[in-house]
Amino acid sequence: ARVKQIYTEGLRLNTEGKVSEAVQALLRALDDPAFSRDVVGNPRFATLRRVQYLCIKNLADFMEKLDDKAMAVEWLAQAVDLDGRDVVVWHKLGSLAMQLDRLNVARTAFQQGLALRPDHLLCLSKLCEVTYSG
Repeated sequence: ARVKQIYTEGLRLNTEGKVSEAVQALLRALDDPAFSRDVVGNPRFATLRRVQYLCIKNLADFMEKLDDKAMAVEWLAQAVDLDGRDVVVWHKLGSLAMQLDRLNVARTAFQQGLALRPDHLLCLSKLCEVTYSG
């Protein structure tokens, strides 16, 4: 319950335009002792795992808002490691990696997005772009 409360506080701070403070709140949430357990494979911790994923995904968004694209890519990579089922996250990871000229990361991200949804035209378009530019 404490972790969800801190997470919610981070979202509130972000909506108030206090992005740096929101980042600190989400980092505090991720430092919570609740995450010291192995939450990944245990179904009892599904909600906690989801909050962990959302904290990480939102940290990526907040870092992008703060114009720290390299850190945003790192957080997105952690998010897809935790749960790689969201094609939008793969697309965002690939797009930011492209902007940073990390073409191998971008290519892999777009390929993973297409593996999830072969009809995702944005991933397909970006994969073509990154393949023929590198």
